[in-house]
Amino acid sequence: MAPSLLLLSLASVAIAFCPWNGPVFPTPQNLGSSATVQSALEKLKSAYETGLLTGNSSTDTVPNSSAAAVQIYSIDSEKPIFEWYHDGTILNTTVGVKTLDGDSIVRVASISKLLTVYLLLKEAGDGWWNMPVTDVIPELKGHDKWKENDVDFVKWSDVTIGSLAGQISGIPVDCKIARDNLESMVC
Repeated sequence: MAPSLLLLSLASVAIAFCPWNGPVFPTPQNLGSSATVQSALEKLKSAYETGLLTGNSSTDTVPNSSAAAVQIYSIDSEKPIFEWYHDGTILNTTVGVKTLDGDSIVRVASISKLLTVYLLLKEAGDGWWNMPVTDVIPELKGHDKWKENDVDFVKWSDVTIGSLAGQISGIPVDCKIARDNLESMVC
């Protein structure tokens, strides 16, 4: 066998056994002590502060009046590896806290889903938006429990990437999908 064919066959075997992301990979440890992570966090802090000082960022204007709190955690630490707080000029100190810090109680919104969608759109464009999720996760194609009960079970071929991203797909909150056993799926 020619060396290039051997290499090609080994590569195809390696691809066939590539596991999904998830619990099969070890959790990163000691991210807070990583020089690379610390450098990235310093750049993040600088970007926040520069945006507030100048009122501009690379994408839009940044209102200096807004209060903001950012904490980033690593799964192996109870303390944040990054903290950044900005009181802003509109912080209501008559009813709430006088200054933002790690002990402040504030209303929050999860932006991780929003960032994921923005990154998908930036990297892949909107061509995937109306694609059924079954085209991306073909293991869901054979899940037909919805034919017996379309209230408690999902017709996965009707769920699109865009409806998942917009959280309008109708997937219930308690949907449990076992990666190794789709028959035990709850939704």
